[in-house]
Amino acid sequence: MALNLDNYENFYSKEKIYLSYKLLNKLNPDTGMIPNVSSGEELDFLISIYKNHNIFGSIYPECRFGRLVHLTNHSESILRNQQAGYSPIYEGKFIELYTSKFATFKDMPDSEKYKNKATAKAIEDEDEYPQSRFFIRNDVWKNLSKSFSCDYVIAWRSLTSATNRRTMLATILPLIPTCQSIQILQLSEKKMLHILALFNSIVFDYIVRLKMAGLDLTQTIIKQIPVPDEHLYNTLIVFKGIETTIEVHINSRIKELYKTDKGNNALFKNIKTYPLQADKTKKEIIAEIDSLVAKLYSINEEILRKIALSFPTYYSKEEVERLF
Repeated sequence: MALNLDNYENFYSKEKIYLSYKLLNKLNPDTGMIPNVSSGEELDFLISIYKNHNIFGSIYPECRFGRLVHLTNHSESILRNQQAGYSPIYEGKFIELYTSKFATFKDMPDSEKYKNKATAKAIEDEDEYPQSRFFIRNDVWKNLSKSFSCDYVIAWRSLTSATNRRTMLATILPLIPTCQSIQILQLSEKKMLHILALFNSIVFDYIVRLKMAGLDLTQTIIKQIPVPDEHLYNTLIVFKGIETTIEVHINSRIKELYKTDKGNNALFKNIKTYPLQADKTKKEIIAEIDSLVAKLYSINEEILRKIALSFPTYYSKEEVERLF
């Protein structure tokens, strides 16, 4: 297969890769589709990741996925104004990296709020929560979510693109109504914190970009992505002068990122963490989690920097040099 073709007549002068049926079934065991690679180097990276790690579906066979409220299919049970017996519906617009408080429809006129492809406005107050556009009847929501037993879920924006600033945008949420622009999954709370760090890392995001051909980041794509085995989170390392497990290093940083989110406070009640340096910025904390996830994947600093540079609208060259 020739790469980066603008015209089929350039086939013989362009870089080519060979993809056997066996390799395609290894890279996309559920679909056999060609990955979204643009160079032999990217393909070699994918092959090495698949060689050293099992796919998500094998590591987490007990994972429960969902996309629960459909604004059209469940329209008879949905209102535009909140009333007693109805709960707000969360939308993908509200989610960003490690936050469910990114945007809101508060104080927006209906003409803007309900138009096609409506854009929510950014939340500036860290104590503010998003105001929803739609509300679903509680008994209907209870029935839709009855197979989810834990109090929390991992939620991510379903509609995205491999060319966006970041492709995977995930947060942890209490089990609340979410519409089709959000996909959710549920595991034990311990494993969900692992998945949260993994999903929001540039390493996982980079793999998603190499695997995603369309605009919908579905569970089918997630299940086929290689992820570190659970036992690796118990690896003891010295990181930023502190010796503990990778799990504790990661959870300490996740807890700091959610310190203003009262809806998730209870999640960290029984989680082992340590206090971080007081003056760390959110970007620095996220970069440290990126480094820790890279260690789980056995990715060295040189490759991690290359991956970080492939996200130029998220990490500038100066930030890559300083943070990694």
